Amino acid sequence: MKPNDELPKVIAVDLDGTILQPVWEVPDTTIHNYEQKFGEVMPLAREALNVLWYWGYKIVIWTTRTDTEAVRKYLVSKRIP
Repeated sequence: MKPNDELPKVIAVDLDGTILQPVWEVPDTTIHNYEQKFGEVMPLAREALNVLWYWGYKIVIWTTRTDTEAVRKYLVSKRIP
């Protein structure tokens, strides 16, 4: 099968342990207002994602975290596309 330039370019990248340093603290989910903990950006993760974005890839962040708004805000604050 030949690559098709007409198909959308999409890449899914895992959040914890790939984009961000893993944080191995499990939050107490019985507390409704717990603060999400995020690791720091992995070395060269921002740069690699920016290259993919520049090349026209749609970047999908893969995570099991349920608070997607907190994830979005954190990634924006760290300039992750």
